[in-house]
Amino acid sequence: MALTSASTLTDAFNQYKDNLSWEGSTTSARAALEAIRFILMSRPSAQELDGHKYSYESLLEEKKALEDYLKTYDTTNRPRSTFVRGRMLT
Repeated sequence: MALTSASTLTDAFNQYKDNLSWEGSTTSARAALEAIRFILMSRPSAQELDGHKYSYESLLEEKKALEDYLKTYDTTNRPRSTFVRGRMLT
């Protein structure tokens, strides 16, 4: 699910929870990272949702781990260059 400006914090938390096992899946990692970014953008100084308190510091650590993982394994966003070696026939 892509989060939009019409999405709620509950939508973002549900997306994050749906992708907790992101290791080994760039698709899940991208979805989890999107959810974390949404939550961090919408954050007050402290938050409680459905009786669960959470800390933004732990989300920042998870965000860093997701970004590092995607830098290593996500090939969809890397620029691609190819070099062809040619030689003239004489």
